[in-house]
Amino acid sequence: MNDLNKITPMEFDSIVPVDDLCMAAGLVCISQRKNLRHYDLGNGKELTVNTARNEWAMKNPDCYGCASQLAVKLGLAGDSDCSKVYLTFEKGPG
Repeated sequence: MNDLNKITPMEFDSIVPVDDLCMAAGLVCISQRKNLRHYDLGNGKELTVNTARNEWAMKNPDCYGCASQLAVKLGLAGDSDCSKVYLTFEKGPG
């Protein structure tokens, strides 16, 4: 992909909500209360998404951030390029 089509992490964060990224990644919401949604990561860990602030966090205090950081953590994007994961949102379901 050339640099003109490259989606930077900042652009990705402004376009894609964290909650939508979780659903696109196939994570299962196990509970919801007000603005907090809890997702099962399948490895015994839980991810909490604050939909009001568009942020995620895990019980480990050093694990939190925005959509692009979660995409990197899930292995869906590189450190400076979110183009590949963004294409899944651009295509839509199906």
